[in-house]
Amino acid sequence: MTGKIDRLPNAARPRVERTQVETPTRTAAVSRVAPGVKNAFSNGTPSAIGSGGEGQHLARTAGPDALWGKSPERGPNMDPHQFDKLTPAQRQEKLTELRAHRDELHVKILERVVELDKQWQSAPTATKEEALKHYAETSEALDPQTAQELRGMLRQAEVAQRRIDRLRTSRDGMPPARHATAETRARRAELNKELRAARKEHKEAVKEATAVVDEKGLKIDRLAVTEQVIDPSAPKASEGTSLLGMVKNFFKFTWLSDFLFSTIIDFQDRSSEKYVHEAARQREAADTAAHLQKIDHREAIIKLANAAELAKR
Repeated sequence: MTGKIDRLPNAARPRVERTQVETPTRTAAVSRVAPGVKNAFSNGTPSAIGSGGEGQHLARTAGPDALWGKSPERGPNMDPHQFDKLTPAQRQEKLTELRAHRDELHVKILERVVELDKQWQSAPTATKEEALKHYAETSEALDPQTAQELRGMLRQAEVAQRRIDRLRTSRDGMPPARHATAETRARRAELNKELRAARKEHKEAVKEATAVVDEKGLKIDRLAVTEQVIDPSAPKASEGTSLLGMVKNFFKFTWLSDFLFSTIIDFQDRSSEKYVHEAARQREAADTAAHLQKIDHREAIIKLANAAELAKR
């Protein structure tokens, strides 16, 4: 869910444990699919979705359907038993349908990621800091070490911001330039210089905090969790048309597709095994019948020989 924003894992054929099925409901929990199930996006977090392509800024002028398409408000039915009564042909048809939904969401996710990333690049540093604080507090994909490193960078950003506020207050409290003395003008120039340095420090701290997240392969997770901070016109996070909602549904469709595919493979394997067993049984029966025929033939020869011997007497 092309230009590469996040790392993509290699694909592998699914293999499902049948004793227990967990239904993924959270962005960070989507990795808890049936054991062994993997595909190109099986990291279980939005970082597993590659990104690319180019978008056009529409957030201020278009409605949700134009921005994100008509994604379903609700995700798919996650009950694995819904496939129990389907014939092999119906299962294959359902698999095609699920994969089509998944691929459609993949495209929409990539388009939205490109658009949000553009907005992130042009957003004020204060907005980025706010978004990263929200991400640090709410993301379920952050491991403890990365979360601690992120919070450390955000503390540096807060210190720089307080310095900016203090310097701005001092500068704005000075007399207007037309009434300022030479000493006042010199002091204003000094404050402006310190203010530029503090703003640069603040910007660098936020930039490094962003890199801490993105270098862990969590860029899409960051954009999904902070979408409403980056773009106030975005759908609510709880809605299926939000980036977070689309990512969750993407992994649900992926999980269902992999699960259904595994049942098709298992059915074929069992059918093949049944055929082999039936063929072996038939061969054994044929061999037994032939053996019995040989025995009957020998017995008939013995009887004829005995009858011929008795006739000689």
